[in-house]
Order: sequence, then C-alpha cells, then structure tokens
Amino acid sequence: MTRPTQIEFMRDVQSHTMKILRDDGIYRHLVFQQPVNSWHHRFEVVTWPGALCIRGDVGTYVFSRLADMFEFFRSPMTSDDRLYINDSYWAEKLIATNCNGRNGDGVMRFDPDEFRDAVNRRYVEHVRSRMRGMPNARRSLRLALEDEVLAYADDSETEAMRAAADFEHEGFRLQDFWEVDCRKYTVQFVWSLYAISWAIREYDRQKSPQESQAA
Repeated sequence: MTRPTQIEFMRDVQSHTMKILRDDGIYRHLVFQQPVNSWHHRFEVVTWPGALCIRGDVGTYVFSRLADMFEFFRSPMTSDDRLYINDSYWAEKLIATNCNGRNGDGVMRFDPDEFRDAVNRRYVEHVRSRMRGMPNARRSLRLALEDEVLAYADDSETEAMRAAADFEHEGFRLQDFWEVDCRKYTVQFVWSLYAISWAIREYDRQKSPQESQAA
C-alpha cells in the first residue's frame, strides 16, 4: 500500500473541470470530473454550516470543525502550488465515512510492512541488549520469528497479531505487541485529502477575479 503523492494526485485530475452547482455563502456544491463525463476519479465537495463532505469514486468522508470548513482545509498559496494536507489532524475531524465495502475502515488499514518493521525492531533491540556474541542463538531466534510470526504478515491483521501475541522462543516474547499500531492511512483517504485541498484552491481561483471586479 503506497501512499499517494501530490504528483500522482495531480496526474489523476489533470483533465478535471469544476462545475459549481450551488454557491450560497457556506452552502456549496462543487463537482469535479473529466470533460467526457467519466466517473473515473470523479468527486463532489459539499459544504453546509459546520460540515464538509467529499464523495465520489474513492468513497465518502464527512468532516466537522468550523462553521465554514473551507477555512479549516484551505491551503496557503505557495509559488510551487504545493497542496497542504495533515492526515492525522484532519482524520480527528471525521464524523462519518462510507467507502463502498473496501477493506479496513476507509481511513486506516493494517499494513504488512509496518508489521514486519515493528517485529524486526523488537528483534534488533533484543539482540543488541541480550544476545551479543551469541550468533547461533540469534540465528535460531531469527528463524523462529520468520516461521512463526513474519510468515503471517500477509494473511490478515487478526492472524498476524495473533501470531505475534503467541510467540515465545527461549524466553523471548513480543511483549505487549497488541499496543503497536501497524496501520497506515488508506490510499483513498489520503487521495481525498488532496482532493479537498485542491478543490478549494480551484474554487478560490475561479472566485477571485469575480470578487475583485465586485469590489
């Protein structure tokens, strides 16, 4: 599971156009899609007092923090057009998700590589503190971890964490491993955050000349 980058996101929406269905104060309804009316990477952004909803090809996420959620998500304009996202903080403002039956909760998902890294860190810590000058014991422990724990990393979160909890080899255990967070933010969630940030920027760009003329 590879985290999407801004470059990858911009490639996905490079031909998207914005259609404003409603623009009444903080009541907004924006649609972003390819000109050919394709549903591929199509999404909508809807706001009302105290909430913002993004829905479309990647699922649905609803956030709540300020009366005008565009203020909360708005990225500062930079010379390189970098989009700002803060996945951990923004995830705290989620009040609802619906990701069309995808695995995980649509926000975070168990990541086998995170699990392997966490197990390997415990192994290295133990070797450095308890097994210096014991190559045979280190090799035995390593093989046991690979056969009895790491082999389950790709099965499921339940199986992997069960294997870690049950592991014991010559007095070594993965103590309190259930406390280790082996999840990452999902691809669709991070993509949606980029989409929100970009959508607000596109909206601001379209509105700015009009507001200047009105002034």
